[in-house]
Amino acid sequence: MKTLALLLLFIVAAPNSPAQEPPQKSPAIAKVVSLAQRKADRMAKCRVMRHWGGGFGKGRSEGVGVGSTRDRAIRNCCYWGRRKAIDIGAALNGRRWYACVIYK
Repeated sequence: MKTLALLLLFIVAAPNSPAQEPPQKSPAIAKVVSLAQRKADRMAKCRVMRHWGGGFGKGRSEGVGVGSTRDRAIRNCCYWGRRKAIDIGAALNGRRWYACVIYK
């Protein structure tokens, strides 16, 4: 009986092991979305192809386009093939793709 009481006292008084501590939450990682992608998402959301303004980030100009496929929307953007693209974004709404390309 004394050994049982000592055993219970030992279990209750024992320090918590690291396995019993609550798990630590990992820090949230922010998802970085490019400027061209944000503009393409906005066009798709509003279902309108237009230059939204607000600057070009590190670029000097932008082109916008729409098409039935992602590639066609990008190729329909202003200046495509004539300037160097540094950021490309495309978004789908229904069956229509909206694209924004920022050029150097």
